[in-house]
Amino acid sequence: MKPVYFISRPKHSLLQLVLMELAQLPEQPQIPRMVYLMKSELALRHFLNRDSTVKLTRYDDRKVAYEVERQLMSACTPPEYETGELAHMDSLVCEFSKLRSCTQLHNYKKNLDKTSSLLILNNDKSYVDSLRTLVWKDEVSRPELYQCMGSFNTWSMGVYHSGVMGAGQLKIARIPRSREEYDYDLSAGFEQVPLLSAINDTKNLNPIYMKYTDFLVEQFESMIVKTTVGSVSSLYGCSNGDLLKLKNVESIMSLIIHDCLRVISTLEPTLDMAMLHKDRLIDVCIKTIKQTERTSTILQRQIQKWNAAEIYNTTGYFSYMSRKNGVYCPQISLVSRILEDKISLAHLKNGEVSLD
Repeated sequence: MKPVYFISRPKHSLLQLVLMELAQLPEQPQIPRMVYLMKSELALRHFLNRDSTVKLTRYDDRKVAYEVERQLMSACTPPEYETGELAHMDSLVCEFSKLRSCTQLHNYKKNLDKTSSLLILNNDKSYVDSLRTLVWKDEVSRPELYQCMGSFNTWSMGVYHSGVMGAGQLKIARIPRSREEYDYDLSAGFEQVPLLSAINDTKNLNPIYMKYTDFLVEQFESMIVKTTVGSVSSLYGCSNGDLLKLKNVESIMSLIIHDCLRVISTLEPTLDMAMLHKDRLIDVCIKTIKQTERTSTILQRQIQKWNAAEIYNTTGYFSYMSRKNGVYCPQISLVSRILEDKISLAHLKNGEVSLD
């Protein structure tokens, strides 16, 4: 297998899980054929000072089952051959912290071509959309894009150290270059892609290769649930469980879901919307609230930290797409503006943002 390159922040746990599973394949040498691409020389020096190692701790029933540590190759500049010619990157795996982080790939565009495989580990459609808008506008020349939705319980335990508990899956689909490719079944062709074939050989990643249409339905459902539960809990400033005590929550969720579905039906007019029925999605939201009643959503936690990243993947995504495509969605637009202003107000109160 040719080298696999990785781009992420030092505390992105899902990417480090994927990296470590690939590093443990029997065909890998003592120092795996994997390269961690750092954002800067400073980040590279920091990684080298840690002996260039990444560590994964796996838990079973809250007890440490085992730990694995691997030394990796690393760089902060585009790879080159000994001749000084830019090296071709066959496989690249990325996990981004925010939408504009994908612009980091501009540094490696000359190393990638339409035969390269690029796997995005971020769940939300907004990341692929940003990649196609900010980095590769030409669908013909861009790399083969793949995106996954992971169900692993992973978390950062420190810099280049991640934890994982229990089993999970990676649902992976190929991002089509045109609507004619929506029904391409990746399960019939993943073995022709070295990166995906290697992921299939890992012990614990449990990949499921899907048609893009099926993947898109599950992806939109996930985004709608995150948008609905996250925005309502953030507006009320309460735990998920407290939402069920409020008499107007279900009707508010219904309005938000209605707007999201209007956007989706405009963006994807040929998509089978049977599984994205409003009543069913309300039930899924209520089930999610009950399962996480003692916790808060990612969106709410980020707002509490004055971080707007998750807004742009949830309410902000649907609000932006409604404006861009001329879809009247007053509820989702209002909610998105309120949440953005909550973050702005927090910054203003702490003197970090100017009114100018």
